[in-house]
Amino acid sequence: MNDIETAKKLFFEGLDFFDAGDLVNAESKLREALRLAPQNNAVMTNLAVVLAKQNKFAEARVHAQRAVSDNDSNVEALRVLDATSPMLTNAQVSSGADDDIETAKKLFFEGLEFFNAGDLANAEPKLREALRLAPQNNAALTNLAVVLARQDKFAEAQVYARKAVADDDSNIEALRILSACCLKDSDPQFDEILRINDRIIQLAPNDGSAHNNRGLALVHGGRFTEALESYDRAIALNPANAHYLTNRGNVLFELKQYSQALATHDKALALNPGMLPEGWLGRGNVLFELHRDAEALVCFEKAVAAKPDLAAGWLAIGKLHQRSNERDLAIAAFKKANEAAPKERYDAKLYLMQMGAEELSDMSPAFVRSLFDQYAPQFEKELVGKLNYRGPQLLLKAVLDACRKAGHPASFARGIDLGCGTGLAAREFAPHVKEFIGVDLSPGMIERARQSGHYARLDVADMVQGLANEPDASADLVIAADAMIYLLDLTPVAVGAARVLNSGGVFAFTTETHDGNGVVLGLGLRYAHGTDHVRTAIAQAGLQLVDLSSMSVRNEKNVAVPGLVVVARKM
Repeated sequence: MNDIETAKKLFFEGLDFFDAGDLVNAESKLREALRLAPQNNAVMTNLAVVLAKQNKFAEARVHAQRAVSDNDSNVEALRVLDATSPMLTNAQVSSGADDDIETAKKLFFEGLEFFNAGDLANAEPKLREALRLAPQNNAALTNLAVVLARQDKFAEAQVYARKAVADDDSNIEALRILSACCLKDSDPQFDEILRINDRIIQLAPNDGSAHNNRGLALVHGGRFTEALESYDRAIALNPANAHYLTNRGNVLFELKQYSQALATHDKALALNPGMLPEGWLGRGNVLFELHRDAEALVCFEKAVAAKPDLAAGWLAIGKLHQRSNERDLAIAAFKKANEAAPKERYDAKLYLMQMGAEELSDMSPAFVRSLFDQYAPQFEKELVGKLNYRGPQLLLKAVLDACRKAGHPASFARGIDLGCGTGLAAREFAPHVKEFIGVDLSPGMIERARQSGHYARLDVADMVQGLANEPDASADLVIAADAMIYLLDLTPVAVGAARVLNSGGVFAFTTETHDGNGVVLGLGLRYAHGTDHVRTAIAQAGLQLVDLSSMSVRNEKNVAVPGLVVVARKM
C-alpha cells in the first residue's frame, strides 16, 4: 500500500473515531494521515476541527489557516478560524495592571464564549471592558476588532485593528481585519491597502484573499498589469473562486484584452451564475465596449436584478441608453444609480447634470481623486500620445508673450502649479521658474510629480485648499493646465490666486469652452466655461485680464476640443 492509500485509510479511521467521540485517537490518526499527505486539504481541515474540539486552539488555527490559504472557500476551515481566532494564550491577556488581570481575563473569555455562540452583541461589551482594564493587550484589541467588523462597524474595527498591528505587525488576524476595514472606507487609501496585503503575503504566501486584495489596490492605482499578476496568483491558489475570476476579467477589460476578458467572465459565471452581479456587470462592460449593446443590456439587467442597489450596474444601463439616444430611459437609470450610491467614485449625478436632469454642481473630490489615481500610471501616454495634449506648451507661450508685451522679464522666483498632475506643465516652465510648488488632489499624481524632480514641495489638496495653504503675496506665478475643467466655478481659484500673488504676479490657466454663456458639462464629463464666466471670475478676483485666446489644448475622438488659454495679472 502506497502513502496515498495509507493516508486515505488513516483519514477515514480518524473520522470514525471522531464520530464516536474519541478525539484522542481521531487526532492521532489524522496527524499520521497528514504526515503522509501534507498538502491534503480535507486532512488539514479535519485535524483542525479535532484540535479545536480539544481546546488546542493555537494549533487548530495553524492547520485551519493552511487549509484556507489553499482554498479560501473552505467553509469548515473558516468556521474553525472563526471559533478560534479570539482564543489566544492566557499570557497574552495578562498585560494590564496586576489587580485587573484576573477580571480582564474573565471578561475576555466570557466575550469569547459569546463570540463562539454567535452572540456578537454580548461579546462586544465583554471585550470592551476587558480592553478597558488591559488597554494595551493585543489579544483584546484584535478580537474586539473582529467582533466589530462582524457587525459592520468597520470604522471602529479599523481603529482597534490598527492599534494591534502597530503593536505587532506579524499579527496576521489583525492585518486581515485592517485590510477588510480599509476596503470598506468611503474613500479607500489603496496605497495603504497594498502595503497591508504585501505584509500578509509575506507572512502567508498562499493567502489567496491577500493576493486578490492586492490586485484590487493595484487596479485603483492604475497598475493593471501588476494587478493581473496578483489575480492570477489568487486564482492559482483557488481556481474555483468566481470573485477572483471576475476581478481578473475586469482588469483584462482595462488592458483592452476583450476576448480574454469575456472568456474569463464566462468562466466565473459558469461557476456561480445566480449570485455574481459583479460578474454580469463585468461581462456587460466588455460587450458594451464591443458595441454588442443588446447582449450588454441583458447582462446589466441580470446584474441589477441580483443586486438592486448595484450603482455601477444602473450607471452602465444609463450609459447604454444614452448612447442609443433613449433619453428618458437613460435618466431613469442614472437616477437609480445616484440613489443607490450617491457618493460612489464614479458620481452618477454627473451624468444627470450632463443631460440637464440635475442642476450643475461641483464634482465630488472622491470622484476626481479616484479618476486620476487610476489614470496616473498611463497619464502622459494617454494624454500626450493619444489625445495630442498641448496645454503646457500653449500656456507657456501665452505667458511669455504677455511678459514680452508688458516689458517684464519672463522669470519667476516662486510658482504654484495647480492640478499639477505628473508635472507636464512644470517641465515646460522649469527654465523660467526658480522654485515650483505642486498641488494635486490625487496622491497617485503627486507621486508621479515627485518622480519628475521639478518641484520643491508637493501637496495633496484641491486647488482652493492648496492656495489657502500659501501665505499672502508669496508667489510670482500661478498656473493651472487642464485642471480648471474639473471646477464648476472658476472664481474661488481666481480669488485664491490673487491673494497669493505678488504685485505684478501672473495667473495663467487653460480651460474648455463652448459657444454660449455660463458653464456646461460636456460629454467628456468636464466643465466647459463660456468666455463670460472667465471674464467675470477674473474681474471678481481683482485681476487684470491680459490674454483670452481661443485655442484647443487636446483632441477627443480625433476632433479638437474647443478651449481657452487665459493670462491675468495682479496689478
